[in-house]
Amino acid sequence: MSLSLLIQRCAHGSGSLLSLRSSLYSPVGTAGKESSVSPHADRLRENNPVYCSDVIKDITTMYMESEKEAIYGQVLPSPRYLTYQPEINEKMRMILVDWLIDVHLKFKLHPETLYLTVSIVDRYLSSVNTRRTTGRYIPRSKLQLVGITAILLAAKYEEIWPPEVKECVYICANTYTRDEVIRMEREMCTELSFRFTVPTPFPFIVRLLDVVEGLERQQQTQQLSHQLQQIQSQSQSQSQQTQMQASQSQPQSLSRSRSQSRSQPRSDEECTAYVVQLRHTAFFFLDHGMLDYKCLQFSPSQQAKAALFLALVTLHMKEQGSSYVLNNDIIWTRQLQYYSKAQVRDFKACARTMLDFVSYVSTTRYQSVRRKYSSSKYGEVAKLTMPSEVPDF
Repeated sequence: MSLSLLIQRCAHGSGSLLSLRSSLYSPVGTAGKESSVSPHADRLRENNPVYCSDVIKDITTMYMESEKEAIYGQVLPSPRYLTYQPEINEKMRMILVDWLIDVHLKFKLHPETLYLTVSIVDRYLSSVNTRRTTGRYIPRSKLQLVGITAILLAAKYEEIWPPEVKECVYICANTYTRDEVIRMEREMCTELSFRFTVPTPFPFIVRLLDVVEGLERQQQTQQLSHQLQQIQSQSQSQSQQTQMQASQSQPQSLSRSRSQSRSQPRSDEECTAYVVQLRHTAFFFLDHGMLDYKCLQFSPSQQAKAALFLALVTLHMKEQGSSYVLNNDIIWTRQLQYYSKAQVRDFKACARTMLDFVSYVSTTRYQSVRRKYSSSKYGEVAKLTMPSEVPDF
């Protein structure tokens, strides 16, 4: 059954989905200004010309400014555009995005291509509706055409080897012709004024993820240095103590050793594994937010912060147990507040909306995100125990 027919029948709950292979994404960077809070993440990659550490902060600032000065339909989608689309509803949009996630995996495209694809779909539907254009709107039979054309445009913008038009036609089960895809491509470019450098959650989340990685590496170095100094100090002290004093202090030394073992710094391998799992978990939440029409009321940067926050909470629960009392200073640290320019209360509503949708979508047939993150390639993070609610700090 084609997606177009599935969308038309979604009110009756019929249809099927593709089950496709997945691909990996690559991290990008972060920058620091004040040495007191800087994770020095850029210094780890300052000799990498691909990373562009000298301009990454300016790029992030540009996206933040674009987000604040956004024009609905041109830069950001309207959070109410479905009100003016008489033949499309939230469920149809979810079906489309769920299918686009599978198509994105099938074509083995970069993750930023997926986020730009959904942005193009939402912005186009925000521009062509009964409110902005008299008598014009997107019929439900053309919604899949809008989606596949959006992924073609996004791939041309982000990828070195974008899919060909004939591949897009084929993956739609030949529901549309090559000429229809090309005409829609021209129409969408014109309607969006060729604006494809727009803020999406992707650049914000990778920026913050690299901040976390920088903090982990910095903390690891500091703890190892501190332990080395302690060992040297203890060695000098023990050489001056008598055998009796050493015997009396043995229980205390054992106690101190046990206490320190609970706060041992992560090894390089453990640190790398933690950062990778955090990245997968953050994108797990962010991809769910992309599925949810209600998340459009929040800015892309808010969605990124909420996804990272939920990922941090999830992994802390995994390490410490579900009964572990979460601390704001542990989860959303001073450094994260500095780089994100936000405290938890600024994106808590978004985190709650995202978490509620993760619980809801698990009861539906639209499982592209859960399938994707249940694979070993993505760390099987979909199988982790998720928070039941957003912690109230």
